[in-house]
Amino acid sequence: MIHKILTSAQLLLALLLASLLTLMPALPASAASYTTIAGDTSEFNSEQPQQNTVLIFWASWCGYCMQEIPHLKELSNEFSELRWLGINVNKEPADGLEIEQKRELPWVSLADPDLQIADQFSVRGTPGLLIINQSGDVVFRGRRADDKFRQALSRTQADETERESGQ
Repeated sequence: MIHKILTSAQLLLALLLASLLTLMPALPASAASYTTIAGDTSEFNSEQPQQNTVLIFWASWCGYCMQEIPHLKELSNEFSELRWLGINVNKEPADGLEIEQKRELPWVSLADPDLQIADQFSVRGTPGLLIINQSGDVVFRGRRADDKFRQALSRTQADETERESGQ
């Protein structure tokens, strides 16, 4: 008899807690603030960016990164509806800033000297290219601005255009 009372009480408590949780308003995901290589602050919510985003992991000492920059600049102009964001993994952000200014990079680059952002996305080398949809899902992962990357950009921008026209 006592066992049935405890079980009923536990069930009632569980139902009460569940109903309270459904009444609580959903909190928006908060964006994290990061320092850019220029020393400014920029926000990026990696779990729900709210906008299709291209992440470019790069470093000033990476020869392949320097080779990809002209292609990425062209693509960022062509696919301008997407948010383009560099993630610079130099130990010294000033080294990345020099390249950003000299090469006239059209995107903001976040400083990631401790590889926190790189680790979050399991990026283990440079260059690294990711496309993240507005829900926070990685829809492309690669190292080169090749045809596969271009196709993924095209699909992602088409999704962005469709989403905006549907609102």
